[in-house]
Amino acid sequence: MFRKDLKYMVSSLLAGVLLGSFAVMAFASTASSGWGTYGPINGYSYQNKATVSNDTRLYAATSVQTQDSSNAPTGYMGAVARLYKSDVLCQSTSYSYNSSSAAGMGTSTTTTGCGSGTYYSYGLSAAYNGNGYNEWYTFQSPNITN
Repeated sequence: MFRKDLKYMVSSLLAGVLLGSFAVMAFASTASSGWGTYGPINGYSYQNKATVSNDTRLYAATSVQTQDSSNAPTGYMGAVARLYKSDVLCQSTSYSYNSSSAAGMGTSTTTTGCGSGTYYSYGLSAAYNGNGYNEWYTFQSPNITN
């Protein structure tokens, strides 16, 4: 009888520990929009996308690149990353520009987020037009829960 009770108590304890560890375990997620295309602008055609992730920390990222993988001159591409929580802007970067001739570049937010909730990324990119910049929004990324 004592062995049966002990076996039951140990089994229950192990089940409780396992279930409890799953309850506090966070699952990493990364979600990206599709590529949006624009141009040609000053001889270059571009594409951009937004990404939201909590794989190492919660962040939003914006990527921009030339459609044909050719290098655009320094300063021709720019990007802003914006992190939203439940349709409210949580954090945004200022514009970053390609600092050398490159086929692509990107930027990301540095926050740890705005608490638990539903997040997405919705960025901006810029292309040099010869006399300033034209801006394009990315598509909105899918949501993730943090």
